[in-house]
Amino acid sequence: MEQQLLHIRDIERITGFTRCTLRKKWLKKTFPEPIKLSGGNLIWHVETIKEWIKENIKEPSNVQ
Repeated sequence: MEQQLLHIRDIERITGFTRCTLRKKWLKKTFPEPIKLSGGNLIWHVETIKEWIKENIKEPSNVQ
């Protein structure tokens, strides 16, 4: 099974967090740590981020 990967730019776009904020969060263990590749590239597995979003981002309540 092929795993999809997300680059740091993708994570910034998806979460709305800056690189600096993401780093602080993964160091505090409040966001998944990246996989570090050569050249300083940071990636995450798509499923890891989907799970984090599911657990940490609340759905907007239906306001009528």
